[in-house]
Amino acid sequence: MFHAQMQTELMKAEKGRAWGMPAAANFILGGAGAGLYLLISVRQLMGAGLSGTEGLLPAALVGLGFLSVSLESGRPWRGMYLLSNLRNSWMSIEVLSGSIFIAAVALDQFVPSPVLRATAACAAFELVMSHGFILYRARAMSAWNVAAIPFLFLSSGLVLGGGALFLLSGLQRSTLDTGILTVILVCLLADMTAWVLYVWYPRGKAFRSATAFLRRPLSLFVVTGLGHLVPLALLIWLAATAGGSADTGIRHLGISLTGFCMLAGGAAQKMELILGASL
Repeated sequence: MFHAQMQTELMKAEKGRAWGMPAAANFILGGAGAGLYLLISVRQLMGAGLSGTEGLLPAALVGLGFLSVSLESGRPWRGMYLLSNLRNSWMSIEVLSGSIFIAAVALDQFVPSPVLRATAACAAFELVMSHGFILYRARAMSAWNVAAIPFLFLSSGLVLGGGALFLLSGLQRSTLDTGILTVILVCLLADMTAWVLYVWYPRGKAFRSATAFLRRPLSLFVVTGLGHLVPLALLIWLAATAGGSADTGIRHLGISLTGFCMLAGGAAQKMELILGASL
């Protein structure tokens, strides 16, 4: 009992201030870029073609994410030192996988190759997983040191990537076939399930206190409502009317709205985790 009392006094929860908006932007942009490329790769396996925009946008998003977090310290050139600890640091793995991803995507634009695309897809998967493990390995953070965090970052990255793909398709007035719609629907359901279980699954007092921010009505409305339920309903409608006689203009509007909701909800999810649950 004495030990528990001493621990309570010595380890009073405080708001983490080490990571700010630039770090959140890195996780959002990097996750969206990696998720988008993984979904594009799945779409290619289904027989769809690849446009120049779809190929370069994921790499640009990952690059912008790195740029945003490097500017947070004011010394971006020090990022090279992160590669010196690949054995023990998930940040080092993040930098390496992100660099390989950008290089492979860029080379594939000039020398198209299945090997480069496979390398980029593997690096994208490693990048989005490293994001989750960076938070999971933060032992002092009650809300982050949970085994579900790496899976949650993978599912949210795919949702962000799906949102980007939908928004691109809506703006370009192109169509998405039933196969990729189904894949994104499964990703959205997986992310919604993981998020609900993460936020509401009964855990210790420290975790409940650290994640109280995530159970506010506004948070529930933005992440679960706008980011999950609204695009879920729209996705079901899009899949049900694929190849039908639905008005093309309304369908493209629905595709764009789905993408916007998924991007907004996914970005809010990561911002609230990093900035709101950092006790």
